[in-house]
Amino acid sequence: MNADQTITGTFVQGRPIVLDLKKRKRPQEPVAPFPYKSEEVTVRNEADGINLAGTLTLPEKGTQFPAVVLVTGSGAQNRDEELMGHKPFLVIADYLTRHGIAVLRCDDRGTAASQGDHATLQTKILPEIRKPP
Repeated sequence: MNADQTITGTFVQGRPIVLDLKKRKRPQEPVAPFPYKSEEVTVRNEADGINLAGTLTLPEKGTQFPAVVLVTGSGAQNRDEELMGHKPFLVIADYLTRHGIAVLRCDDRGTAASQGDHATLQTKILPEIRKPP
C-alpha cells in the first residue's frame, strides 16, 4: 500500500502481470425514484409448503417484456445477494429494468422474508424445459 492509497506490484500465476490498483469511489446502489415499477411479491412453493419473498421490477411502459430470474449462488442470501455492503442483484436488476427487462429476485429460503430452511435446500434439475405455446 502506497502513501497515496494505491497498490502497485506484480501478480504471478504462471506469468507475471503488473498491477496498479486505485480505490475509486463510485455509486453502486441505485437510489429512488426509479424510472420503473417495483413490487414486493410472494412466490408460493406448493411442494414444500413455503413462500419465497421477493421483488419484481417492471419497465414503466408496456405490458410484455423479456424477463430474468436472478438466482443466488452458494450460501443463504437475500434478494439483493448482499455481501459486505454491496448489493450486486439490486445493481443488476436496476440496470436490466432500465433497459426494458423485467427482473424477479427472491430471498433464499429461510433468509430475510422467505420461509423454509436453507440448510435443507436441494436444487432440482427439471426433466424438460417447456416453451409457452
